[in-house]
Amino acid sequence: MNTEKPLLKIVLVVEDDDCLKLSINRCLRAIDRNLQIEWVGSVDEAEAYLQTHTVSLIIADHGLLGFRTGLDLWNSNLVKTSRTPFVMISGYPVEYFVRQSTEMPLPPILTKPFSLSEFNTFVSGHFNSQKNEPEVVR
Repeated sequence: MNTEKPLLKIVLVVEDDDCLKLSINRCLRAIDRNLQIEWVGSVDEAEAYLQTHTVSLIIADHGLLGFRTGLDLWNSNLVKTSRTPFVMISGYPVEYFVRQSTEMPLPPILTKPFSLSEFNTFVSGHFNSQKNEPEVVR
């Protein structure tokens, strides 16, 4: 008989918009009602949290409080070395990010607005994976 406790899945959500927080919470609860969801509103808060906690998935909005974006969090050494799956949410289409860079690695990007079904499909695909290896955009 296995007496080990199941590992608790912790999702760090980096979002500063209260309406989007409600939507993301609803979507995550549809994937797994037992998730522990931790909320922060900026890249600085996310990095401080990640220095002392291990998470199963990071979901970050592109536009956040302060001068740093979800893309800055993706490119931080803290996230790169943690090998934690990462999903970025943005109101900009993926093409916007492709045009902005020539060799910049991009995280998986879910474009707003999204439906519950789109969120579940997209996030579930990254939830149990190893670190999403960035693709170099040329």
